[in-house]
Amino acid sequence: MANLELAIVLFIVALFGVIVFWMIRSQRKEQETKSRISQALGFTPLQPTPELLRKIARLYHAVRTDRKNPDADKYQLENVAAKRMPDCDLFIFDLVDTSGDETSYPEQQAVAVVSPHLNLPAFIIFPKADIESSVTHLGNRFLGWVIGRLGNVVEFPQVPGFGNKYLVSSPDPEGTRAFLDDAKLHHLATTRLLNVHACGDIFALSRMEIGAKSLTEEIMRERVALALKLFWVWQKKE
Repeated sequence: MANLELAIVLFIVALFGVIVFWMIRSQRKEQETKSRISQALGFTPLQPTPELLRKIARLYHAVRTDRKNPDADKYQLENVAAKRMPDCDLFIFDLVDTSGDETSYPEQQAVAVVSPHLNLPAFIIFPKADIESSVTHLGNRFLGWVIGRLGNVVEFPQVPGFGNKYLVSSPDPEGTRAFLDDAKLHHLATTRLLNVHACGDIFALSRMEIGAKSLTEEIMRERVALALKLFWVWQKKE
């Protein structure tokens, strides 16, 4: 009996060790893949600075009407890479939220654009499900309710093509309406499934990748191109 109990304990310990080893190996492989892809796109691995963390943390609190200060200490940046452009700096990053009982990843390989040529009101653009069905209609209505709880929903009825694809939340509805003019809305209406956080001299872009099993160079190349296109459309005109 004692031998059986010992065998069970040893089996559990060995199984736990295998699981931990597999998790560490998978995480390392994922980090290597992200680094390889970002370097293939001309980015350089970067140890994130406190200033960059504060900027990005601010993005994810800017539209919250119930919080005045970004809780930068509750966020971490991982797998960060940077690329300097003539008019802006690009960053690829994972955002880690440690504020809850379990660590979560609000962003995986999002693309941030930082530039003195940006002067953005605080807003978030959320993607709607773009498949017509009663289920997705209810889901989009629920999304609108959730966004309304976080901040003010800003509507743009003059460009239905945009409203069919996205919801916008902002603590500055008038400033956001003034900034997102018809030309910018029509441009966004040509895209799909983008998630954009904006405030001041920075915005971060990610995209829902339907059906994608893993991150690829093609996905990230398109994501960077979309971010640069937004920058060119959104930058201040001298």
